[in-house]
Amino acid sequence: MGPSMGEGAIEVRCECGARLAAPEGTAGRPLRCPRCGRTIPEAAESLSGSPTDLGSGTVEGAAINLGDWDPESAPLDADVIGAAAFQAYRAGRFATAIAHLARYFARTHREAEGRTWLARARLLASLEPELPPGDLARLLQANPRTLAAVDPSDRSRVERALGAWKEKHPDDTTPPLPW
Repeated sequence: MGPSMGEGAIEVRCECGARLAAPEGTAGRPLRCPRCGRTIPEAAESLSGSPTDLGSGTVEGAAINLGDWDPESAPLDADVIGAAAFQAYRAGRFATAIAHLARYFARTHREAEGRTWLARARLLASLEPELPPGDLARLLQANPRTLAAVDPSDRSRVERALGAWKEKHPDDTTPPLPW
């Protein structure tokens, strides 16, 4: 940052490598990187280490909750949206996951890969115990590739969902699964 860094400013480094000067009065407020456009949330407050130890204020594995995030007023980096999407997916919050997955794969120009993940999330979101037997059979018959491609944790989710469905429909037969 050199000579342009003002008195009392805190040096912050963006993920893209750009170095920014966060004025002392901006502690706790987000900064926008002029090089890549990323938002560095609460950068001035969270980075209290020296400029050579900029990673000291970060927390890996923290929960990402976008809550009432408005994409029009505060666009987020695709990586943040992707992390929130997959976190929601693994937590079983499929409506949230579907919305974030669609944004993430569109922003990263990976729509083909996104179709696979969206199909999995939609299928898992649809497996409700209240689903009538005919609708369940049609849902599973309509998604053979999606079912065949699920990983072991999603297989377990499907099996648990079908177990819950069977409890609500003890006289009906559960459709067969491809595994």
